[in-house]
Amino acid sequence: MKKVVFIIMPLILVGGGVALAGRMGFINIPGLTPPKKKLADLKMKPTPEVGIEKIKPREPEPEKPKEDAGAGQLAIAKIWGEMDSKKLVLLTENWRVNELAPVLMKMEPSKVTEVLSEMQPERSSEISREIQKLASLGS
Repeated sequence: MKKVVFIIMPLILVGGGVALAGRMGFINIPGLTPPKKKLADLKMKPTPEVGIEKIKPREPEPEKPKEDAGAGQLAIAKIWGEMDSKKLVLLTENWRVNELAPVLMKMEPSKVTEVLSEMQPERSSEISREIQKLASLGS
């Protein structure tokens, strides 16, 4: 019986090892060895992406309304036309001449006269020149 065990056991072990090697592709055994993968099969194939949303193209930003300087100047001119000229002079102290003159041009001339007479002479002169320049351009 010992002889049978010593003869059969190695045959079973060797046979099992060969079968395993054939199944893993180390030895080519027809019917047991899986077919080799072709290069085309190894290339990445598109797979469904789970949990990833497709990137949507950006929606164009809505156009910003175009500024209408004339409308803004007219609105301020209406408000300033109702103010006391001394308070208006204080309010416009920090305004640049090129910003102030177009607004004053849209006000009543009598109100502009009051405001300019309340200002420092140098500032009043600068604003008057700017009004003259704008009037000559047709603005």
